[in-house]
Amino acid sequence: MVPEFTISTATQSAVLILMAVTATALSGPIEIKVTNELPLSRANQTIKIPARDLAPLAAGNLNLVHVADAAGNEVLCQAIDLDGDPLRTYDAVIFQTDFSGGEVKT
Repeated sequence: MVPEFTISTATQSAVLILMAVTATALSGPIEIKVTNELPLSRANQTIKIPARDLAPLAAGNLNLVHVADAAGNEVLCQAIDLDGDPLRTYDAVIFQTDFSGGEVKT
């Protein structure tokens, strides 16, 4: 099952490939679908993927997650700590992308 993220007025949707690179192994990629449901273009939209949706990557550290577009081009991404817990563990990975009206990306 492909996790899907819909971005309405404050969100959107596109399919991207995520993979984790560890010191010992390369985990297989997973696919994320993100869709802009609005009829308007949206530039530089931030997409947040929660850690629970990245669990299949078995990345011990979300800093090891890479995002690639459907063409295989790497997309700049960043692991973030959303709750400021004492261990400063990462809770999500964010990246930005542009969308045309109604566009779905892979």
